[in-house]
Amino acid sequence: MLRCNIKCGTAFTHREGVADQGDCRMPTHALSTATPPLPTAAVPPAPEASRGELASRTLAMPADTNPAGDIFGGWIMAQMDAAAGITAARRALGRVATVAVTDMAFLRPVKVGDVVCCYTDLVRVRRTSLTLHVEVWVLHQGQGERVKVTSAEFAFVALDEDGRPCSMPRDGTVPEDCPTAALQPEVA
Repeated sequence: MLRCNIKCGTAFTHREGVADQGDCRMPTHALSTATPPLPTAAVPPAPEASRGELASRTLAMPADTNPAGDIFGGWIMAQMDAAAGITAARRALGRVATVAVTDMAFLRPVKVGDVVCCYTDLVRVRRTSLTLHVEVWVLHQGQGERVKVTSAEFAFVALDEDGRPCSMPRDGTVPEDCPTAALQPEVA
């Protein structure tokens, strides 16, 4: 079998120097007996890694389903808020409150029996607030590869004992305007 080197390697048979009346109809094309390169095996992309630290892990149960039979998005969001709240309180050395959620994206459904893992990553710290990126990954039925299903940004504000915003700790020091931070045990 010969190949036309002008028409992207179209295969044809050669009879006395003239191309067959297959796909290539031009007898003046140069003929090539070179074998076209074999397609390389597609290398699967490396699995995406979760961003941040594991903050919580729980099992999706039947009581948490929506009418379609998937896990209710509000339940997923509550798991994310709780996981982010744990991380935020540890960083603030005290009480925090969720003040905003942005960029919420539900990428895939979560099913009953999936192990739901919430990962948190510190995005920024301001005078009285901090923002965390939160991702939810699941293990379907607790097995196999993890799959990213949801992500969002959660903003928290540090609060004093009266529920008013107070300064976030910097460099491990307790701010004077946030005495509740001094009451928290140190977290390693």
